[in-house]
Amino acid sequence: MSTFRRVLVLLLFVGLLVVGWRFAHQNESAVSVHYLFGQTSAVALWKVIGLSSTAGAVCVGVVMGWALLRARFEARGYRKKMLAFESEVHQLRHLPVAVGKKARKKAREVTGEY
Repeated sequence: MSTFRRVLVLLLFVGLLVVGWRFAHQNESAVSVHYLFGQTSAVALWKVIGLSSTAGAVCVGVVMGWALLRARFEARGYRKKMLAFESEVHQLRHLPVAVGKKARKKAREVTGEY
């Protein structure tokens, strides 16, 4: 199975190279890009498209990374709360069931109530 996977990855890599090469040769025309505060001289169209796509992917990656970090910190907080609740349940399981004065006193000692 490992050999099949390597061949598949190699074919995919070669396929991407061929597609990229064809894209670059079909979009060789020189264009100038006008920005808000200036412009560039003649640049190949495939370079402009590639850089624009890369810039967009980086922006999306930053936004998604930020959302992922927030979700991780939120999950961490929930895990801490859950451990605290589990600890409380464990303590409550060891309380006596009787409702006499002696049992109430013992329950108050265990829970810290006076």
